[in-house]
Amino acid sequence: MASISAVITDQLATYSIAITDTKLETLLVNSDLDGNAVYTKTDKKAVDTALLSAVTDILAMPDVTEGGIAYKWDRTAVLTWANSLRSDLGLSAPSSPKIRNLSNIW
Repeated sequence: MASISAVITDQLATYSIAITDTKLETLLVNSDLDGNAVYTKTDKKAVDTALLSAVTDILAMPDVTEGGIAYKWDRTAVLTWANSLRSDLGLSAPSSPKIRNLSNIW
């Protein structure tokens, strides 16, 4: 059976996202998870919550272009995955701001 750390690393690798050992350990500590523990079905919610936290950080990262080399995220795929995790966890996706009162524009 795979460890919780391996499951998280593998899930992120599906979207070509590499995670450093330090970031993985921080994610595990912040999520109250033991990375060496064997992953079981009962860990799914906690692992999904940790993955959602990591994905949210990834979506905030800028695209980088320097010296003819571009590093871009497939934001649509990562956002779709984040929304799927939110749905699995029973959370709603953040909505865009809405104008509620146009009576005082300035």
